[in-house]
Amino acid sequence: MCMGQITVILRRGNQNWIFGAFANDIKLYTKASVFFFPMKKKQLWTFIRYKIFFKPQGTIVVLHQELFYQLKKSRKDLDNCKIIVLYTHTHDTEEVNLLNLEYLKSAHKILVHSTEIKNQIIMHLGIELSKKIKVIIGGADVSYFKPLEVTKSLRSVIFVARLAKRKRPDLIIETVRSNPKFNFTLHGQDWENTQYLVNLKTYRNFAYYKFNFKNSNYLYNQNNIFLCLSDIEGGPIPALEALAAGCKVIMTDTGFARDLKNLTNSIIIIPTNPSPFEVTSALNKCLNLPNPNRNIVENFRYDHFLNELTSLIND
Repeated sequence: MCMGQITVILRRGNQNWIFGAFANDIKLYTKASVFFFPMKKKQLWTFIRYKIFFKPQGTIVVLHQELFYQLKKSRKDLDNCKIIVLYTHTHDTEEVNLLNLEYLKSAHKILVHSTEIKNQIIMHLGIELSKKIKVIIGGADVSYFKPLEVTKSLRSVIFVARLAKRKRPDLIIETVRSNPKFNFTLHGQDWENTQYLVNLKTYRNFAYYKFNFKNSNYLYNQNNIFLCLSDIEGGPIPALEALAAGCKVIMTDTGFARDLKNLTNSIIIIPTNPSPFEVTSALNKCLNLPNPNRNIVENFRYDHFLNELTSLIND
């Protein structure tokens, strides 16, 4: 097995999201090559470049378990490679998720963001897979995400979400509607030209900003509470960023919620698929929580995460 070359694979379209940052930093740390997997027929140049120039060898880092599933179906020349898969979260569709999980058996390493996800994989595929699974929680760039001298209302709330069913856009709308005394900001992607955003913009206590990483820290600092209502999460990483920027956090009981809760009293965990009443109760309770300690995410810093990630890649 040739281990010298390192290649990172991610979907075309994810280059401006968190996976794009991971890919660029892995490339910086390890001198890896980065290839985009074409997801649409119109991505002709991506398809040509992928077919001609992607020659599987050495170590291949696949940024998402579903992409690994697609990669294994489309390529028959991966057997001599060391495959490392970043597994983010379970799938909305159980049948598809189990198919993806079966493919994981052929991976050399599986990297997950929380003990919850590790336990879910073991439950489906067996304890013998546990040696392949590595939990690496992170990370927030504390040199960038930090408190600013910005005035903010106690009743200001921020969502950070790429539109997906598991992010519960229906519950986001209901939360904005039923809490007129709070002001909500959505920093998101793929919400444009959707009925969800049309509905949200009818409320005077709502504002939308298309996702731009450069604006992230300022938007966190304009808000007092970070709210995640997802049914399924691998992290979410924005919860770490929000804590580092000084936000209190409300999260559904998924991803690394319990891992973070052990660190601070500035976090409230609510049930997955909460009722509107449970969300409102958490928002009101959050007003009386202490602000997070400045060093609360020190153990989950992005540079620590990258060092651990690249160490696992090079191992």
